[in-house]
Amino acid sequence: MRAGQVWTRAPVACIMKARGDKHMRDEQLLQRIDQHPHVMAGKPVIRGTRLAVEYIANLLAHGVSEQEILDEYEGLALEDIRACLLFARATMPGSEP
Repeated sequence: MRAGQVWTRAPVACIMKARGDKHMRDEQLLQRIDQHPHVMAGKPVIRGTRLAVEYIANLLAHGVSEQEILDEYEGLALEDIRACLLFARATMPGSEP
């Protein structure tokens, strides 16, 4: 990382309004998503990768199973895929957590 660059968490904390265990679990999952203006043009990605949330959601939308994604991308965890889905849902216009 260059001097002056800052990694940020994806800005969804303000979207998640629920309380209790579900809220904590959601926050833990969302911590797996990062955004940086110089990585993938600022798109949200799975932390430590260049796999965009949008890409993973698109794979799932086209019938690729979670297991097929895990088999293809070594080091990825099921929680990473779940974090992508949660992030996509939480950032959709008009969505309620």
